[in-house]
Amino acid sequence: MKSRYNEIQRTILKIENPYPDDNILSNYPDYIKVRDFLHYYKYNIKVLNTLLQLTISLWKSEKRINRLSLMQSIKRYGFKDKTELYPIETRSLVFELFRLSYDESAFLNPNQVEEIRKLSNSCLMNLGLTENEETWLTDNAFKADNILNRVLRYPVQSSIISKWAREHFYDNRLRTRRPELLSWIIDEVPDYELAQEILADDFEYLNKSDIKAIKEYEDEMDASKIIGTELSDFLPQKTSWLWAEDKEPEKELINFSNPELSLSKRFYGIPLDSKKVDYPVGIPDFNKLTKEFYETIDKTYTITMLWAVYYSRLDNSLKTMLFKKYYSNDTYYTFFKLIKKMNNIELLIWLRDKQ
Repeated sequence: MKSRYNEIQRTILKIENPYPDDNILSNYPDYIKVRDFLHYYKYNIKVLNTLLQLTISLWKSEKRINRLSLMQSIKRYGFKDKTELYPIETRSLVFELFRLSYDESAFLNPNQVEEIRKLSNSCLMNLGLTENEETWLTDNAFKADNILNRVLRYPVQSSIISKWAREHFYDNRLRTRRPELLSWIIDEVPDYELAQEILADDFEYLNKSDIKAIKEYEDEMDASKIIGTELSDFLPQKTSWLWAEDKEPEKELINFSNPELSLSKRFYGIPLDSKKVDYPVGIPDFNKLTKEFYETIDKTYTITMLWAVYYSRLDNSLKTMLFKKYYSNDTYYTFFKLIKKMNNIELLIWLRDKQ
């Protein structure tokens, strides 16, 4: 039986972990034969590149192709170990799949688009690209969150992205991403100091945005209640067919889902309004939030700078110097968290000796 054969073959390959021939898959039929076992083979850059090229070549094919399966195999075989160093050819092939998932999504099963984009995004993380590819990322940054993340979290210094960051430094769409955006300025000017007025502007904008979102949510909820109570006789109903033979079918009003409420993500504490508990998310107490923000704006500024230095692509010696510059007792927990993430022994020893 095929299922038993596959089970046994997987076990054999898992134990042997063989090195695959360079030409193990030269076409789609070859891929079908090995797709259930490929990830049990040792990593071979030639096999990975062939798999990437095959997927790209078949992207617009009218034949019956499982593009999601191909993407899953790429992720599982070639990107299970993110410490792998990939040549520029491989990186460009991965980028091309990422681009296709957005620019040529019409060739995908609509139910698989988001999963394929997620897989291609995962593979692209931490990969440096060519200038043309960097330009595509910045040109399409606001097309999707994944593309914006690949711009802001790009792993190496880029004059193209730093230029984009300068041009969009006051863009309202990026006010919640201030440390990441700032990191691209610091890449070019390490001693750059963020004006506290910018933090204040960010804060006031986010408050207005959240207050507007809450008001719209409340209006939609009020409208739903009016529809449910005053117009129920005119609304479509669904019929339950589970009834006794001597009774009429039961009818119930179609249930309209509640509106969504999404508020700004912030990197500082947010006191919540204890009177507003019947919401899908915590509602800020804006009076307390404003008071606390301006009383602690110096601390918020320093924490912003620490995160910006952390996100930057400066060399370790320069990062170490800047981290020391922004350390204080008030920022200890952020400081400690970030240098642990960096595995920076020098800063850990320095911090230990200051206690």
